[in-house]
Amino acid sequence: MGYEGWTAEMNVETADTPDRKVVVFKTVGERSLVADLYPPTDAAGKSPVFLYFHGGGKNGSKSEPLTFASLIGRLRADGVALISVGYRRTRDGLLFPAPVDDCIDAARFFVKNAGSFGFDADRFFVGGASAGGHLALMTAFAQDRFGEVEELKEIRYRIRAVVDLCGPVDLSDRHAVRGQEETERILTDFLGTDMAARPELVRRASPITYIREALMPIIAVHGTEDELVHSTQPLLLKEIYEREGVPFEMVYVENGAHAFTQVEGCPPPSMDYQEIQDRIYAFVARHVLNI
Repeated sequence: MGYEGWTAEMNVETADTPDRKVVVFKTVGERSLVADLYPPTDAAGKSPVFLYFHGGGKNGSKSEPLTFASLIGRLRADGVALISVGYRRTRDGLLFPAPVDDCIDAARFFVKNAGSFGFDADRFFVGGASAGGHLALMTAFAQDRFGEVEELKEIRYRIRAVVDLCGPVDLSDRHAVRGQEETERILTDFLGTDMAARPELVRRASPITYIREALMPIIAVHGTEDELVHSTQPLLLKEIYEREGVPFEMVYVENGAHAFTQVEGCPPPSMDYQEIQDRIYAFVARHVLNI
């Protein structure tokens, strides 16, 4: 899914900077897949890790989390390392499950090498916006079903929490949205087929298929006027979580569109980006950092 405003194609640097290390986590043929590692600005001991997956399955950029400057700055000051994963996108001619394979391989790679990087392998948490929210949920719940790097397949990881920003949960859910034609086109590009033609493929690509008893806390942020992913999508998870008694924080941005922006002719969104970041920080502090 796209994420207007936050996933525009950016000029992504591939060289290290004083603030960022570019790490190759996987090679596919002659192509190297990389992630941007932003170390904590203040660390004492092993670092928790925020694995972030950008939105815009076609045109997104791994620079996206830098738009959450307040949130990322506070987390890094608390000793958290940010890893923004660059995965193969549908504009590259790739179909599902390639992006999911890449994100799960990235999680396995960084857990396997946690000692070398100074990471706490028991305190990884994931997040993402739109397509990235979908990938974060798949990474959290479907590690046993995806990933293609042979030497990483035996690596198991534990995800402590999920930050889901307007990500789709069940791709077969047929609630109509204003951008229905765009949504259908995006999903067809992702799956390589009309959804009605391959219901089993749609099921396999949906995070809700892989929900297990070992649930981790989730915060789901969704605009009530989202034009691409219907606002009822996170409620599918909320119902399961409430039944199991596991923390699930539902944050609805009233009048918010897919990027939590204002919809023409509607009142302003009930929360701005800073308030959203504050809610996410409080959630992570409580469920991952224990502060």
